Amino acid sequence: MFLDKGLEIKLNEIMWVTALVKNLKLHYYSDIKYEDMRKLIILTIFISVLISYSITGTAQQNNNDILILSILIQDHLRKTKGRDINLVELLKEDTLNRISNRFEKVELKSKGGHISVYFKLSKSRDSKGIELSYKEKERTDYFRWKKKELKNQYDGEIQYDYGERFYRLIKIIILQLPNYP
Repeated sequence: MFLDKGLEIKLNEIMWVTALVKNLKLHYYSDIKYEDMRKLIILTIFISVLISYSITGTAQQNNNDILILSILIQDHLRKTKGRDINLVELLKEDTLNRISNRFEKVELKSKGGHISVYFKLSKSRDSKGIELSYKEKERTDYFRWKKKELKNQYDGEIQYDYGERFYRLIKIIILQLPNYP
């Protein structure tokens, strides 16, 4: 009744999964019937979607500046056929000044199967208040996020395919720190 709407939906999903598991009544592997197997497969798919959605949602939270940077880099790579990138050129392409003063440096490195763009966040970074347009939101629906510790001095990495695959964004890796959003 007084629950957050998102929490209420999660509780309803958990109750639905619990009811589905109780309905299976599996004792041995040989007791699995076609209908039970079908329910088990649906349950597995449902749980995996929930897990991947929650991980993506937490990593994407308050990182709209990184999303905009990744879109600007992708557009720049397509225009220049994958040549070198510098932050000044990217800031010129950002006509709304949404990423100015949010990044200290950007560096491009080509690796075996992809292009990596490393970024360093500025100390005065404030990613709140950045609004994405409808087209940008639509483009970012399929971005993959990952939180991990990076071994270099950068705060994150954005991976793209090479030009023959149209510089498709593979994933965004951000540094995992206790005070990092």
